[in-house]
Amino acid sequence: MRTSWPHTFIYCSLRRGQRVQFKVGPPDKGGITKKAYDLTYEGGGLIPPFQKDYLENYIKNQKAKFGDEVFDIFTTSKDQKELEMKIVAAFDRVKENIDRQREKVAAAGGTMDEE
Repeated sequence: MRTSWPHTFIYCSLRRGQRVQFKVGPPDKGGITKKAYDLTYEGGGLIPPFQKDYLENYIKNQKAKFGDEVFDIFTTSKDQKELEMKIVAAFDRVKENIDRQREKVAAAGGTMDEE
């Protein structure tokens, strides 16, 4: 079966309009939706779970959000101690998000160039 994938999918590397091939299997036990498996690019090329520069772009995005949050903290905090605590908490959240994403990418074998 061949189709243009119109929806967001578990593979971060797929882009709208890319053509893929897959097999269709029965639904999970108790389910009603059939399952796609053996997903490849049209022509059989393997689909990497993450595109090249995915992690770098993710990290840049997290840092930008951190900057926005710190700006908001500066404009709403009432004293130095509260300001410091909120900034440290925001940094810790961003660092955890980045570390978690690094682990996901590493577990999936890293990133690959677009096909």
